[in-house]
Amino acid sequence: MCYDLYDALRIPVIGVGGISDWKDAIEFIMAGARAIEVGSAVGNNINIFKEISSGMELSWRKKDGH
Repeated sequence: MCYDLYDALRIPVIGVGGISDWKDAIEFIMAGARAIEVGSAVGNNINIFKEISSGMELSWRKKDGH
């Protein structure tokens, strides 16, 4: 749905809903989101922000061959 909105409207989209790990975050960004919101996952894991940013960084480094 994020991609459909981005494709149709060509305005900045914020990915919200169901982001519980770095893979979810990357999926929203690859679908066109300029930013993401993490909500409910914080209640289960206060370190979620660090885990998401670390996972995204490692994923992108791996992709770039670093």
